[in-house]
Amino acid sequence: VKELGIGGVYVRHVNRLHDMLGQYGKRMMMWADIALQHPKILQELKKDTILLSWGYGAAPNYDFAIKPIKEAEFDFMVCPGVSCWSLIFPDFENAVVNIQNYVRDGAKYGALGMLNTTWDDDGENLFSWNWYGILWSAQCAWQPPKSDINSFNSAFSQLFYGTKSPAAAEAIKLLASAHKIGICRGLHDSLFWESPFAPEQ
Repeated sequence: VKELGIGGVYVRHVNRLHDMLGQYGKRMMMWADIALQHPKILQELKKDTILLSWGYGAAPNYDFAIKPIKEAEFDFMVCPGVSCWSLIFPDFENAVVNIQNYVRDGAKYGALGMLNTTWDDDGENLFSWNWYGILWSAQCAWQPPKSDINSFNSAFSQLFYGTKSPAAAEAIKLLASAHKIGICRGLHDSLFWESPFAPEQ
């Protein structure tokens, strides 16, 4: 690190992995965040590397995370998220905006595609809760500029739960809104382990 800097050590390691994979006819993908924090890395990466631009906050646009990759002439994918990690129930209010806007901006800049993340590697997040966000991302990827959450909700209730009633999508929306209720503390999965009979509860 003293000789090359953190970015230099990182890019040397990543390029070594790139060459290893190339021996097997594979093309490397890598998360782009470290390269964006150390812009010199973008000049030293092998150009056939696919960069994965990710970010999980609800932002009006993601040009800041995509444009430098596009200007450096890399192929890339956009990687929003379902906002389910470390939570009892996903934060879909955040995820809906994150997914829609990231995919829209990826399409605008010519992304190869979208990789939606769930990161459901803790035990309290039950994967079945994530389907709403996963299917919303498919809708956004198929129709990036035209995706509409209201028409999606109508179709979701019918196709996923077999009912023409919008009640299923409404219930998901209400559950997701619990993140903002103070006593729920953001629905963090630590709540799962707390006694509901403790005095503070």
